[in-house]
Amino acid sequence: MLSIRMSYYLLFCFVVLTHCHSQKSNTLDLSKGILGKHIDSIIAPNIKTMPNIVGHDLDNDGIETGAEEIMNFNGVSIYGYSDENKNYRKNSVEFLFKKKDKIITSYDVFTYQTEKSDLLIRQLDQFLGKPNFTGYDNVEARQAGDFEAKVWADKTSNCTYLLKVSMQNYGKKCWLIVVDNSKIFFYNRAIGIAGFSKWENFVKYKKRFEKPENFTYQDYIKYKTEKGDEYISILSE
Repeated sequence: MLSIRMSYYLLFCFVVLTHCHSQKSNTLDLSKGILGKHIDSIIAPNIKTMPNIVGHDLDNDGIETGAEEIMNFNGVSIYGYSDENKNYRKNSVEFLFKKKDKIITSYDVFTYQTEKSDLLIRQLDQFLGKPNFTGYDNVEARQAGDFEAKVWADKTSNCTYLLKVSMQNYGKKCWLIVVDNSKIFFYNRAIGIAGFSKWENFVKYKKRFEKPENFTYQDYIKYKTEKGDEYISILSE
């Protein structure tokens, strides 16, 4: 028979392991596995959220949260504020979905500190590899390697990751959009944001002229350059 001391020790280990498992199961990773899920399966009842209005579209809805359990990407935390002392500009995510079924079709991740923004960029590069598109605001930015936008088209999961980067007075801001390619309203919303116009033009050109699936943005650059567009190869790659 087990001694009373051993029984208490085993009980303590069980409680600790159960607690750790509970904490782990409540932690979300925003890098994958979010699209197509019901919002209630992603956001636990104890997570503080705010409603988010998706433009003026009556069919769609959204909620926003900056909870520490939620703000993780590719295994690292991107939780925080641009000013920790004032709890100002909290990093957050906005989940967008159809009102009728509450299935997530897109989500936007925002980081407002240079440290966390650089961390998010590194994790995206590590997780997704070389982007399908990189855009620059001007020639000087291209020469310095300071990109404005990146796009990763993930064919495996049929989704697209769109990253927009800007320098603000409080530091580097990242705006990451992850969208289900089959949800046209949300996809068009994403590629229509300033910074992605060249990618948007590429998508429209590819569809209009029924280009094959393996026709890349780099093929599009070559085509546009031959037509006399000397800037597309300078301001994007």
